[in-house]
Amino acid sequence: MTSRNQQRLSTAEMVAKDRAGRGYRVCISACHIPLIENCTEAVQLLHPNEVEYFRSLQYVRRQRSYLLGRYSAKRAAAVLIGEDQLDKIMIDRGIFTQPVVVHANHSNIQVSISHCDNVGISIGFPEAMPMGIDIERIDNRKIETLEAQMTALEQEVIRWLPYPAPVKLMLLWTAKEALSKILKTGLMIHFKFLEIDHFEVKDGFIYSCFEGFPQYCTLSYIIEDYVCSITYPKRASFSIETLHGLRQNLIKVISDT
Repeated sequence: MTSRNQQRLSTAEMVAKDRAGRGYRVCISACHIPLIENCTEAVQLLHPNEVEYFRSLQYVRRQRSYLLGRYSAKRAAAVLIGEDQLDKIMIDRGIFTQPVVVHANHSNIQVSISHCDNVGISIGFPEAMPMGIDIERIDNRKIETLEAQMTALEQEVIRWLPYPAPVKLMLLWTAKEALSKILKTGLMIHFKFLEIDHFEVKDGFIYSCFEGFPQYCTLSYIIEDYVCSITYPKRASFSIETLHGLRQNLIKVISDT
């Protein structure tokens, strides 16, 4: 049996294909680090500039979230770059606090980062295939807040989804947040511009589309008490086998967190 205090890691390389059949390598890395005492390896793999920033953080919760994000992001980027030494990769911050991959020999690899509780998850991708990711815990206490963010159209499109209200609302929230990361706006954009106009449950996954950004779609997983959403160009596709394999990898990391 896996200990709740044990560090767990998963890295999955995938191929997104466009309509012309061209493949784009992407990588999703997830980690579960419940105790700051278990973060020694992650700290050792930080770039010197990242170490300096990490040491400036005063609170354990902020330290853990920083390590969860950087550790998962560096592992995802390393696969695409082909770099074995993670401390050679720096995940810097852009003008909108978006993550920026810095490496001596590569300039077109990007990452999207999310973390919740003791779980960090990142997706690495080439500039030609923009993607965003978000993970959140399903929380009944957030129902009122999330409902306040819904549009009239969204109230209609989520009505038929076969899930409890907190799950439906978190599907909306994570899809929008993942899209906002592609747009590099984060929560600085009004959520009405990220309105979702369609949901579909297919092959065990939940897909959603956006009214104002029809060129993107979102794939969502429900894993225990979490929803994980990945937003990507609608012209891209993944094999069903790949998506099921990713789900199993995420279950291994997230379960019993």
